[in-house]
Amino acid sequence: MLDFKEITAYCKSLSNFILKGKENTANPHTDLITKEDQDKLFRDFNDRNYWAEREKVLGDIDVVEDWKALKSKIYFSKSKKQNFLQYAAAAVLLIGFGLGVFYNLPDTFKTTEDPSALGNNIVSGSDKAILGLENGEEISLSKETVYNGKNSSLVSNHLLYTKDKNIGELIYNYLTIPRGGKFFVELSDGTQVWLNSESKLKYPVQFIAGQPRTVELVYGEAYFNVSHSTQHHGDSFIVKQKEQELEVLGTEFNISAYKNDKALYTTLVEGSIAIHNKHSSKVLKPGEQAVNTGSDNDLVIKKVDVNYAIAWKDGIFLFRDEPLQAMMHQLSRWYDAEVDFENEVKKNYLFSGTLKREDDIQTLLQNLEKTGEVTFEIKDKKIMIK
Repeated sequence: MLDFKEITAYCKSLSNFILKGKENTANPHTDLITKEDQDKLFRDFNDRNYWAEREKVLGDIDVVEDWKALKSKIYFSKSKKQNFLQYAAAAVLLIGFGLGVFYNLPDTFKTTEDPSALGNNIVSGSDKAILGLENGEEISLSKETVYNGKNSSLVSNHLLYTKDKNIGELIYNYLTIPRGGKFFVELSDGTQVWLNSESKLKYPVQFIAGQPRTVELVYGEAYFNVSHSTQHHGDSFIVKQKEQELEVLGTEFNISAYKNDKALYTTLVEGSIAIHNKHSSKVLKPGEQAVNTGSDNDLVIKKVDVNYAIAWKDGIFLFRDEPLQAMMHQLSRWYDAEVDFENEVKKNYLFSGTLKREDDIQTLLQNLEKTGEVTFEIKDKKIMIK
């Protein structure tokens, strides 16, 4: 019989093979799940009706009571308590695949404890942005905003641009996302852009036929679903960033280019991208990430699990063996909070886990405390780590 460590390792291996659409030939434990079951899972994940059914299943789950029942049957020795979150996260991945983990994630870290135990409550971010018009006017966008411009309007908290064939010159708008915010914009060519907290995008109100469709990610993080060039007489789509330039025909990709980060990360989900910097040009394939560390270095291409790079777009924080400092850096943007490490050593502690972005941050912090490795205290919007 497999022990718990072997099961979690198998869960990770199987999850990886299923996501990539491959056979699980590398693992001998076929008694846990057959080839036929694996094929069925993969077919289900590509069936929209499957997700609707899983949503109903999730609604019938009593997370608190079911977790209590499971926890009462599990014993962790003192020496293994520090790895509890890592084991639990891996186990949740396997269970989650049967429930649609990446798009219908259950309350993995839900707790019945009083959130006020950590101090002040810090709520999650929301849809908000500042729209900068060509005349210098700035408009705050949120769910309470009513906005109808000449070529754009706010519909269901989405900023949508309409196509105008009579445009003769490029006129630019800016969309700035503050800390604690996110926003969605559909450009006039049909390209969809999701913007994360602390990001800024520059783009034309209208694109001009016969010219590349060029936008600039001034800083921050954005996920692009680009309208294919075949719908625009072959006009390519270009994303500029101060250290690099991307050229695409039609594809989906994520760019993380925050001001204080040491590198730019470009992750390709579908299609292909030609990426250029001062020293080289390379083409990305789906499942690859380009790391640009600066003007004096070449682009580094590596294979990655794209789900970790794009989870934010689907309303999830997804961490795997992440240093606590890097984890808190991401969380601080979304929750618009300041982080202070009173114990510097704990910056490098590694943790794994998941959290819905709509949840209060206390949900995650309380469960990190259960490892016995770290404690938190919240005062106003400052998180102190002891």
